[in-house]
Amino acid sequence: MKGLSLRVLLPLLLWPLAEIALFVMAGDLLGFWLTLLWLAVAMVIGGTLIRTSAGYGRPADAESALRAVAGVLLILPGFLSDFFALILLLPPVRRLISGAILKRILAGQGGVFTFRGAPQGFGGFAQGGHPGAQRGPHPADDIIDAEATEIRPDAPPLPGQSPRSGWHQAD
Repeated sequence: MKGLSLRVLLPLLLWPLAEIALFVMAGDLLGFWLTLLWLAVAMVIGGTLIRTSAGYGRPADAESALRAVAGVLLILPGFLSDFFALILLLPPVRRLISGAILKRILAGQGGVFTFRGAPQGFGGFAQGGHPGAQRGPHPADDIIDAEATEIRPDAPPLPGQSPRSGWHQAD
């Protein structure tokens, strides 16, 4: 624990204590069954958030990642984590945090983002910034020369291949 900072260690120790205290207070206020129902509903909503945050066919962005983080916080049992998850679900808060993350990433990159082979202005950033960046089509070294063989279901097996695999149904 020599290198572990007190700024990291103290919240890690206090968080479970705060969650336990909130459990006891919620149990007194709501009763056992309503407290248990709250936790079960929060876990279901959290799982749904995680599943839907990275939509199929849709590129992931910082806001969808933050929705997934909110889902994880809802799955964790506790009212403090649920509170932070609900705060994180507010669109202005997500925009604020994703903007801060993007600013930090850009600061680490020297403020330059490049997209090789992408249309000019892709994602709001212009291309260029490093010697290999090009505008327009991909350079010749991105071309892959390959051969393909079409395999039809009624074609005879290739040399060294068994005629039937275990995955076929019996005739």
